[in-house]
Amino acid sequence: MNEFKIWETRRASERRLSPTLARRALVVLVAIAFPAAAHAQVTLAWKLDAGERFALEETVQSRQTIQLGTMETRQDLDQTRQSRVSVLKKNPDGTLILEQKIDKVKVQHGSDGPDANTKVLKQLEGASFWYHVDGKHKIVRVEGYDALVKQLAKDNRADARLIRAVFTEESCKRSVDTWLGFLPAGPVDKGKTWKSKSSLPLGPLGVMAIDATYKLADFNMKTQIATISFSGVGEYKAPAEDADLPLKVTAGSLRLPKYEGTITFNADKGRLIGLETKMSLQGKLTAAIRETDMQLEITQEQILIVKCGPAAP
Repeated sequence: MNEFKIWETRRASERRLSPTLARRALVVLVAIAFPAAAHAQVTLAWKLDAGERFALEETVQSRQTIQLGTMETRQDLDQTRQSRVSVLKKNPDGTLILEQKIDKVKVQHGSDGPDANTKVLKQLEGASFWYHVDGKHKIVRVEGYDALVKQLAKDNRADARLIRAVFTEESCKRSVDTWLGFLPAGPVDKGKTWKSKSSLPLGPLGVMAIDATYKLADFNMKTQIATISFSGVGEYKAPAEDADLPLKVTAGSLRLPKYEGTITFNADKGRLIGLETKMSLQGKLTAAIRETDMQLEITQEQILIVKCGPAAP
């Protein structure tokens, strides 16, 4: 009798559990039939067609200290450059010719030393440059630089050397590569990273080769706005020995302790919205100035802010 009751109790329990088991089975079947949707990949690419125009505002805030022996020189330089960019030509292979017209330059200078940078930068107002862009949106050639140097130097060789040292042709390329050449080669998932190599010209001091890592930090499906974070490491390269410069670096090195920032990009329109880069530069160099070796200790903090919007009619 006891065994019979135990058997009946077990059967009743199984009947009570059967709806729960059925629901669990249904959940499993649904999960198998309809797996969780994966995050869609995002395509981040410029959409530039011939005839299109947009406006740029580039602001650089630089704080630099140079220790030369026992003498310390501080230079604070803020500059804002407003320009219009036009797509003159788009080839079937994706290569482009862009024209940049600099409409306005505002420079604020606070320094213990000469303000040669201010004079050169202010004279960029009204200048035009033409950039030849490859299929990966990297600058391969610049037109207009030599003509600008000639115009500013007025056939004075010493002035031409100074201008080329302060405002190099590579710095022209760099200013455009910064806001044009950062996008990935193909679609990416949120949280994924990609890399890009570039060069940061340092005038007569050489160049900093930068290896940057970009990350799709966020993407708003409704607004189609991507937020990209990035950071990078740098490797210093001294100028070539035969470079025609007012000073020659003979020893030492520079470091890039900080190189980081954030970019916002409209994936639907294929347009940059804004970019902010923060970087610091530090190091000690031995440089020959008028055939005399001098010890330089350099510290620089810089913030770059780029805003992109529709061009005025």
